[in-house]
Amino acid sequence: MAFFINTAFWMFFFMVGFVATVNCITDFGPELVEKWFKRKVSAAVLIAVYLIFILILIRALRVLGTTYALTANVLRNGALLYISTRIHDERVHGVMLVAVALSFWPFWNWNVGVMVAFAAMLVALQVVNHYSEWIGEAHAHFAPVNVVMSCGMWAFTMYAYGDSLASAAGTTVIFILVMAVADLYDRLLRYRRIKNKELTYGNNHDELTGVRSLSLFRRDYVNFFQKMMQEEDGQQVHLALLDIDHFKEVNDQFGHVVGDEALINFARNLEAYFIPMPYYASVYRTGGEEFSVLMYGITDSEARLAVDEFRAQLRDIQVLREDADFRLTMSAGIVPVSGAEEILKDLVKRADSNLYRAKNAGRNQVVQTQ
Repeated sequence: MAFFINTAFWMFFFMVGFVATVNCITDFGPELVEKWFKRKVSAAVLIAVYLIFILILIRALRVLGTTYALTANVLRNGALLYISTRIHDERVHGVMLVAVALSFWPFWNWNVGVMVAFAAMLVALQVVNHYSEWIGEAHAHFAPVNVVMSCGMWAFTMYAYGDSLASAAGTTVIFILVMAVADLYDRLLRYRRIKNKELTYGNNHDELTGVRSLSLFRRDYVNFFQKMMQEEDGQQVHLALLDIDHFKEVNDQFGHVVGDEALINFARNLEAYFIPMPYYASVYRTGGEEFSVLMYGITDSEARLAVDEFRAQLRDIQVLREDADFRLTMSAGIVPVSGAEEILKDLVKRADSNLYRAKNAGRNQVVQTQ
């Protein structure tokens, strides 16, 4: 009994740490590799490499005599079964299993029967991986797979290592229970990740239009645009403030629901216009019918041309279902950032001054100062 308790203890904490680490690799691994090594590597490849490293470490611990053979098998089998449900790339998973097979050299002294059984177990893991998307949909999908694979893996382990039936049966029960907990923990982590992304998106994007929010506008200017200006000599940042002309009349004539529809369509078209540009541009809703565009790496004339062309395109954009002929117009004020040290408040004040000049001059035009 003490042996089974010890095995359950080590497997539980190993799987909790293993699951958490794999989720971290999934979330941050590809981004960090690209940042540090300037290479794009999928999360599946990184997870496969991590698994091989863990299996080598487990085998080293066994060779050094610091862990029981059964405990080492528990940890290895748990890692293999879990990873088979988490890598959603069959080719990468297949290559990983080949590497796993090679790590068992010299293959139980070339015992043909054990080698055949081992190959069957690897094939079963590949089948599990084939259905990993379905397995990941619900814990109820994982449960039968867990039972069947656990029984098969421990039947193989009993055959390959000469364990007693009682030992294999007790370990199988422990294995099934811990793997069930590990799967639930994995689902909890993924659920939290989804909710955090939703919360982050909600904080960073305008609820009505879906473009970036005023709070993100402030953070982006400080955390991205100012830093880029400090690091890249000669690259300019321009701010354009855009305001829909006579928008109050839209609400008065059609109602606020229709007015919201007009805002949504305007914002979507504005973002769709700037995203494909060859330079970096971000669109934000910074007021009721006011939008801001930060543009990086273009000249004064290019900034003016971009905003003017979008203003002209508004003539062809239908924004209301109730009135297909209705068109919006806009006024805009553009200014370049005077330097990396200019605070956002001063920048917006200068752009806002140009915006009001455009409105006072009759609206539906762009005013820019150098």
